[in-house]
Amino acid sequence: MSALRADRCEDVGMTRAPVFRTEGIEHTRRFLNWVRCHEAEIRHVAEGTSTRVRLVEIRPQVLGTTVYLRLRFTCGDAMGMNLATVACDHVVREAIEPGTGASCVALSGSFCVDKKASAVNMLEGRGKRIHAEVTLDAHQLVTVLKTTAVALCEVQYRKNLLGSIMAGAMGGFNAHYANMVAACGSHRPEPSRYSTLKCQGRERASAGGHAGEFAGVVSLADLAEELVG
Repeated sequence: MSALRADRCEDVGMTRAPVFRTEGIEHTRRFLNWVRCHEAEIRHVAEGTSTRVRLVEIRPQVLGTTVYLRLRFTCGDAMGMNLATVACDHVVREAIEPGTGASCVALSGSFCVDKKASAVNMLEGRGKRIHAEVTLDAHQLVTVLKTTAVALCEVQYRKNLLGSIMAGAMGGFNAHYANMVAACGSHRPEPSRYSTLKCQGRERASAGGHAGEFAGVVSLADLAEELVG
């Protein structure tokens, strides 16, 4: 018989990444140093915007006079995108701009990364990270799915992996994660708002094991879902 052997949901935190303009490389250095030395102040301002918000990380990225601060928040049972945005807005206006003299060009600098397939979300996660593994026995493969473990693994290899490489796909590997997640949430008013985020994931398929058994593992890196809000 088939069995969902294990599943796990990690709250890796919602991110927002404002982008700042500095006056030069030296100003950039002072900006980064100020952020490091005043992390407690930034956290105090951010967490004062909501009882749900907890600032867990500030990750800077620099391109000369352009500085991105990728702030990561846990937001309880809320999806957290609006909470993270409000927290960042207060942090920027009340702490970072007055303290550094740098101007915030945009509250979201596209390094969050929101509604776009991205390597940073695949590697570091955003929102919820989901893992699940399942086994299917030979009888169910033949009678229900009309296939075998070997044939299913070949589809995974030639279509999902090699086909996605040929297409230059990033993170989705053609496994239709977005369809499945959208179907699970189809009772909500806007189930497909973040379908681009939901398309990113990795899967592993293997045949052999016990008498034609199929084993599959799926990981979704950046699922933006909520229980409240």
